[in-house]
Amino acid sequence: ETIKVCYQGIFSKGRGIETLLEHVCSSQNYDDYEFYFIGGGVLTPLVEKAAADYPGLIRHVGWVPSEELANYTSQMDIGLCIIEPLCRSYDYSLPNKFFQYCSAGLPMIVGDTTELKQLVREQKVGVSWTNGSLEQSFSEILDDYETYSANCLAYVEANNWTGDIAQATSLLFSK
Repeated sequence: ETIKVCYQGIFSKGRGIETLLEHVCSSQNYDDYEFYFIGGGVLTPLVEKAAADYPGLIRHVGWVPSEELANYTSQMDIGLCIIEPLCRSYDYSLPNKFFQYCSAGLPMIVGDTTELKQLVREQKVGVSWTNGSLEQSFSEILDDYETYSANCLAYVEANNWTGDIAQATSLLFSK
């Protein structure tokens, strides 16, 4: 069975795209994988070249309308959120794709950033690609996929605007 891996968002420096493509395209360990790149940006030519050179492995989807993104995401198995800690803003960022992946029940592999590493470790919604190989990160998720996926859905259920609004209203209007 093919494992579908998703990167969605801006294709730019600091998003782990160059490192990911270099690693995946130079390895022989991804026969059962397809990597989907949804989005675009300054690194689009790099993604397009990889897709042309490795047509069964790398797939460039391009931009999709935001109202259709959830449909694409829900067809994937694992999400990639490999933000690189190039500055403090990146190190403490919590990208939309984190919540989009969780909403789809997609366990994720994250980069070496303070916030994302801590969140995936505490919530058990994925793993960090900082210790060990990328293959090891995929294996860790696949070995307990159902648990990671269920934890993603539970995280979204517990952390959403409905609950936040109720809590904020309670704090603002309590005496």
